[in-house]
Amino acid sequence: MAPNHIGYFDPEGVATTGKTVVYIDVFAFTHMLLYLAETQQDDIRTAFPLCLRGTALFWYSTELTPLERRLLSSVPVSGICTSLISRFKPPQRFNQKDALQIPKYNRSFKWFSRYKS
Repeated sequence: MAPNHIGYFDPEGVATTGKTVVYIDVFAFTHMLLYLAETQQDDIRTAFPLCLRGTALFWYSTELTPLERRLLSSVPVSGICTSLISRFKPPQRFNQKDALQIPKYNRSFKWFSRYKS
């Protein structure tokens, strides 16, 4: 299967360029990989590295060891997706609900009372 049939993955890229689909969301890209792995006869694992652009290509070519790259070519597509998600998932956002669970320091703590003016 050709990479232009799958689409390209560039986490810092542009959503589309002409007729070529460039995924910027790791979850959308991995969803497409899993869908194609289930519905197509072709082996997605051989075309997967050719679909990477930008920081994703840098990750594959320099951050992964040769052994890790060989392992990705032999694991099921779900293993490739797990690796992509663990590397490129967006950071968790801080929200107000989390802020309410952060302990508040007040003057009742002994260490604080020593330093109050």
